[in-house]
Amino acid sequence: MAVEEQNATTREISMNISQAAANVRDVNDNRNQMPAVTAKASQDIVQVNEAALT
Repeated sequence: MAVEEQNATTREISMNISQAAANVRDVNDNRNQMPAVTAKASQDIVQVNEAALT
């Protein structure tokens, strides 16, 4: 019984670590997209400002 519980706990820990790693990958992917998103937002702001001045 103790071995089965230990195996179940080990599997749960392993799944949690895998999920944490996937979440870290998602954060890194989002962070890597930030320069492009920021550049696009800056372009949009310039266009709005130019349109407001004309």
